[in-house]
Amino acid sequence: MASGWGITGNKDCTLLREDYLECLHHSKEFQRRNRIYKEEQRKLRAASRKGEEAGDGTHNHH
Repeated sequence: MASGWGITGNKDCTLLREDYLECLHHSKEFQRRNRIYKEEQRKLRAASRKGEEAGDGTHNHH
């Protein structure tokens, strides 16, 4: 029934509700994408810092 109370009483619809809201708003998907992006950026910054530290100190000015 629409009220959430069926013939056998109150049913736990938490999982269905959570799935429905995710389908509408994609909040978990956006959080996951954001975590992946941040990790990729962290790795790029770390690689950049490592490259700067490994440099021989000479600069190429044009």
